[in-house]
Amino acid sequence: ARQNWPVLGYKGPASPETVAAARAAAGREEHLFTMINSNIKGDTQLDYDVVIVGSGCGGAVVAAELSAAGLRVLVLEKGTYFPTSELSGVEGEAMDRLYERGGLLTTEDSAMPILAGATFGGGSTVNWACSLRTPDFVRQEWADEYGLPHFASEEFGKSLDAVCARIGVTAEGVAHNRNNQLFIEGCNKCEYDVQVAPQSMADVSEGAAGAG
Repeated sequence: ARQNWPVLGYKGPASPETVAAARAAAGREEHLFTMINSNIKGDTQLDYDVVIVGSGCGGAVVAAELSAAGLRVLVLEKGTYFPTSELSGVEGEAMDRLYERGGLLTTEDSAMPILAGATFGGGSTVNWACSLRTPDFVRQEWADEYGLPHFASEEFGKSLDAVCARIGVTAEGVAHNRNNQLFIEGCNKCEYDVQVAPQSMADVSEGAAGAG
């Protein structure tokens, strides 16, 4: 709750204007989308080669690939598109506007909460930039136990490479906050394997928004 922010020493999220200024100073422009239904005023007929339901990580990749191949692609998304200027940065408001059922979705037996994006971009909008490749042992399990050999193929590995390259995934130069620094130091002293989580951020240096 906002009334607790002063007690915690939290000044609150940066204003959209501050965020926009920081983005401009870093030379990064926000791509603003235009939805075709904003221009449709009545009954109409649309002609497309492919219709994709959902604009999340899966749907977006498929749409990009098919579009690059020359097909006319229509992406349907039930969620609302919010440009950065319409996002307050307040967690409670984000849960209500960006998550499926306001973040209250659970498994059928209510044993586990499910945080699923329900906005334009789906999970790519609400999730942090940590970008982990599907582990080899998981890919092999999908192939062996579920009859999905493509996931264990070299071709699928190249697909992962292409996605990581397009969204700028990197593990180089990632700055760590004090909490993570202590964790890494502890792992090294105990001789545990510890690796940097790759991130799809244009700036991963100290002080960058979302870094640490």
